[in-house]
Amino acid sequence: MEYANMGTLNIIAKQGHIPIPSYVLRALMNQILFGMKEFHDSGLIHRDIKPDNILLHSPHGSGFVHAKISDFGFAKYEDLINEQTYTAG
Repeated sequence: MEYANMGTLNIIAKQGHIPIPSYVLRALMNQILFGMKEFHDSGLIHRDIKPDNILLHSPHGSGFVHAKISDFGFAKYEDLINEQTYTAG
């Protein structure tokens, strides 16, 4: 597992004294939605997306923040023919 030096989205959201510019929030949301789309396109359903499962990482000196989806323990494969899901892994 990769290290996320900024913790989770939940930790950041609870820090009221840390202002997060709207352009950063939009960029994070785009990253999260892109990750979910890629996951769904591969036939998987995460089933546990929440702020605690979004890891944030900022490479030293980059000025950028990257969102990473974590905790795939509840993930399932979707079966569109039989409209069922199957445990992934």
